[in-house]
Amino acid sequence: MRTIVGCVGFVGFVVAGIACTEGDGPPTGVLVGVLRGPVGDVVVLDDGTSTTSATIDGTLEYASVEVAFDSMEGDSFAITVADAPAGRRCEVYAGASGTVPATTAVRVGCEHRFDHVSRDEAGTLATVFETEGVVIGGEGILDGGTDGSEPAGEGRYVAFVSYAPGLAGATDAHRQIFWRDRWTGETRLVSVTPTGNEGGGDSYEPAISQDGRTVAFESYASDLAPDANGVRDVFVWSADTGEVRRVSEAVGGVDGDGESYAPTIDGDGSVVAFTSHATNLTSTDVGRSSPNVVRIDLATGERTLVSVAAVGDDVGLGAGGDRPSLSADGARLAFWSFGATLVAGDTNGLWDIFVYDHRDGSVQRVSVTSSGGERDQGTESASRIVAPTISGDGRFVVYATTAQDVVPGDDAEHQDVFLVSLDDGSVTCLSEGGDGDSPLGQGERIAISHDGSLVAFTTRASNLGVPQNDVVLMSTQTGARIAGSAQATGSVTVPSISATGAYLAFGSSQPLDVRFASSGMFVRFTEDARAFFWSP
Repeated sequence: MRTIVGCVGFVGFVVAGIACTEGDGPPTGVLVGVLRGPVGDVVVLDDGTSTTSATIDGTLEYASVEVAFDSMEGDSFAITVADAPAGRRCEVYAGASGTVPATTAVRVGCEHRFDHVSRDEAGTLATVFETEGVVIGGEGILDGGTDGSEPAGEGRYVAFVSYAPGLAGATDAHRQIFWRDRWTGETRLVSVTPTGNEGGGDSYEPAISQDGRTVAFESYASDLAPDANGVRDVFVWSADTGEVRRVSEAVGGVDGDGESYAPTIDGDGSVVAFTSHATNLTSTDVGRSSPNVVRIDLATGERTLVSVAAVGDDVGLGAGGDRPSLSADGARLAFWSFGATLVAGDTNGLWDIFVYDHRDGSVQRVSVTSSGGERDQGTESASRIVAPTISGDGRFVVYATTAQDVVPGDDAEHQDVFLVSLDDGSVTCLSEGGDGDSPLGQGERIAISHDGSLVAFTTRASNLGVPQNDVVLMSTQTGARIAGSAQATGSVTVPSISATGAYLAFGSSQPLDVRFASSGMFVRFTEDARAFFWSP
């Protein structure tokens, strides 16, 4: 067995001129690859004739190491992972077999199956389990060094809520928002005052841009920015500047005259939307309805009242709206409303899901039956809170209801998850046949990948192929389902999913990361796409 250590930074594959060294001098083999993954991992690789042990060494959370094999020129090879640390997923993801010299790169990657992201720097904090949740950045192509020196962003950045003392210098006086760079291991306080102190009030509902560099959140703190209205407001934090900006304010920085909350943000952090009871944030009169959905272009300052009546006596005035969700380009926005005047023909007297398109100002109702008719009330309140989610590409919306006539054959009285295609209006029940509520709670968001091919939600059902009270990751193409954590006991929070579905993020009351015996916020590598640190 050959042992190679510390060849950090090698990014390709060569068949000669090996730069790594081992204890007795340069290796004699001509087949060389690169192993990328968590620092400290020791991985044993088999090339079909012998094994090679490689240790990933570096100063950050992830690094790369060059690996040389015994295969000589002209030999056939087939690289496999013979042994890897517990709690890791390791695979040969490129150039696994061939003949030396190979024409493709041999690349091996390892990733944490579960990464405890709400731990302190020492990794010893028994993090307080939070029900408010965790969100993960998702695009992967929007950031990273142009020279390839930094990994792409999908799964690299995560934001979460915690009131655990000692995390990024915070105390347990209030719930705070945190941002973690999983590559560097840096955790930063997001709900921070201009003087660098933690916010003086509770903060909730983080929403992270797909490039991972901007976090929107709601907060009761009055010391994050100039703020004298004494109510909850929406703020935006930049990882590039470290600055916090209040966005739920009128032109000129005037305080909103009502509270604002439940923010959503687009892919590059340039557009934010939120729910607001304020009447002075836009030039559109809110009329008799409250709250409403407000959309703000942070670059241009354009402010739009989205939930505006299109029919009835209050045309052009606010019709009421809540819990918005933006597409990646900021053009489309899903929200719910109890108002019956947003579109013509809304006669059910119930809440509904709507999609606003900023490109033409149109609004369409999507919470109808598969035949386009009015759905029934099911077992829920007519004015219940609902949180729809739109896919990153703006083509699909997911939401939950107990209505029994959204699709044919759905006669169960529990809550189900539905997927609506905005292209053709088709509706699919994603929790079909389940014997319990999906998701667990009223108003829970359903997570959806950028192209709508994967969704994630909590479930109380016992027959969906996952444990009860766990997170379900489901393919909308095949119907295949896997468990988010496979924990037999305990509880989980509302999940978030990265753009391609390579990562899930959620909180758990169980210690899922084998390195740490504590609950907290976790990022799970789903293996649906390559890990963020692996080379293309």
